[in-house]
Amino acid sequence: MSNEQENLRIIKELEKDIQEGNLDGLMSKLAEDVVWNIPGPSLYPFAGCYRGHEQIKNVFAMAAAIQTESIEPKEFIAQGNKVVVLVATRIQFKTNNRVVDLETCHVFTLRAGKVIEFLDYMNI
Repeated sequence: MSNEQENLRIIKELEKDIQEGNLDGLMSKLAEDVVWNIPGPSLYPFAGCYRGHEQIKNVFAMAAAIQTESIEPKEFIAQGNKVVVLVATRIQFKTNNRVVDLETCHVFTLRAGKVIEFLDYMNI
């Protein structure tokens, strides 16, 4: 199996972990010093750069407290040490039940079979 194929397999499993809420499975695929970057305006509560497992776990806990989210990966593209995933995302806010549909792009960088960087681009 080529490095690109292995990276693709890892990210497909990781996206499934996110879909299923399997935080332990997700964390097992991340390097200890992973950088998790969610660009966005300051009004978006999760925008920011998070480092390491603890900060990432906190972001997922904060998100679960205020919204439910479903993601559906549509396309996976692997090249070198990067995997890009085009994703349809649906967010429902718990406070007012408002639903927002987004097209997002997840960009993963891997080293030695672990994610070392994640970028989440959204159309917000």
